[in-house]
Amino acid sequence: MDIWKQEWGELLQTAYNNAADGLEKSDSTRSIDQVFATILQLWVSSIKVKDEWEFYLSNPENTRYYYGTARSKKFEEDFTFGLYDGKLYLDISFVHPYRLQYMSDEFWAHLIELDKCGNCSFIENAGLGGEGGKISKKYTSSKSNIFNIVKNYLLLEIYGEGSGDLGGIEVMWPMDVDKNELLLNGATAVYHMYKMNYLLYRSYNQYLSSWKKKHS
Repeated sequence: MDIWKQEWGELLQTAYNNAADGLEKSDSTRSIDQVFATILQLWVSSIKVKDEWEFYLSNPENTRYYYGTARSKKFEEDFTFGLYDGKLYLDISFVHPYRLQYMSDEFWAHLIELDKCGNCSFIENAGLGGEGGKISKKYTSSKSNIFNIVKNYLLLEIYGEGSGDLGGIEVMWPMDVDKNELLLNGATAVYHMYKMNYLLYRSYNQYLSSWKKKHS
């Protein structure tokens, strides 16, 4: 499939219009999900990591999103690339986020590099109850993704039920982004997202191995 053919812009516009109108997905519009999955497959193959992948299309009943998904067997976590509300997005949730306190500067360096790939932001998942609905409302968010991730991590650990459902990272681009720029920056973003989760995954496995030795 030539993902950069002239119809690319038309496919995006069709997806945007259909989502805005709440139209049900058809066999023809499902091909849009396939384009996103194909691009994601190219990105995943470019990072050359020891992992196995499964690829999926979006839920046909979800008329607001068009996307493809690549699931990492190692992490048991999904990379998703698609279109929502007129923006192209790539996102991933953190694996074993409670290991954040053990992350070195290498982890945060990957996050900083992500901001060079597009509009990068921390996606909050778990909320906090409390006075006014959320304790987190008492703490002003920052333009810094590092601050927001650490803030939510600490609030969940101190006031919540732990940071296991912390959230993840999203990189967004406008619909009219240059196609070659998207291809390069998307692949780079997948690389840094993967590395961040690999560091969390490795930390957890080191902890698990140490725990088993102590209790064997």
